[in-house]
Amino acid sequence: MSTRIILIRHGETDWNKERRYLSSTDIDINDTGKEQILSAVEHIVNEKVTKVYASDRKRALTSVGLLFNNIILEKTKDLREMDFGVFEGLRHEEIKEKFSDIYEAWIEDPRKTIIPGGEAFGVFESRVMNKLKAITRNDLGCTVAIVTHGGVIRLILSNILEAEKFWDIKMVRPASVTIIEADKELLFTVKKYEPEGDIWPRK
Repeated sequence: MSTRIILIRHGETDWNKERRYLSSTDIDINDTGKEQILSAVEHIVNEKVTKVYASDRKRALTSVGLLFNNIILEKTKDLREMDFGVFEGLRHEEIKEKFSDIYEAWIEDPRKTIIPGGEAFGVFESRVMNKLKAITRNDLGCTVAIVTHGGVIRLILSNILEAEKFWDIKMVRPASVTIIEADKELLFTVKKYEPEGDIWPRK
């Protein structure tokens, strides 16, 4: 008996479009994001989803509303994006200019570097993976959806695929659908993963 978990990244926001770091700031999806999410419906229409779990940020909850009707929803802070602290709202170039040393260290090894005012990677990892395991146990034998953020999905895949470096796992696009499964021993496998349009697993 296994749990089928459909991981859905929220639709595009204006900050995503502008390539700004976005975590705790509660920004909703834009018109493009709404179109993306509506297009994602075709990828889940045949899935028998019994429950939806979602980050409590507007961009995730609006995405849920466009995707699902009359399904039990649990909103949780545990599925929020990692808190980027002083990087929040800034573009890559602005971060390099203002916080070059800490940014270089974080890119080199995010597990060992804490962004000032942000969340330690280990704390982020623990809250997300503990929630994922709880969902697996609570919904054993069912199909559930998790509507969340790109970094959360990347983290989950990094753990399942045992990536040597966090950045070895490519980011998924807004409104993308990633599918994993887990058995009662909490052994996870990846069934569908499309990093920036690149299909995985490959035949």
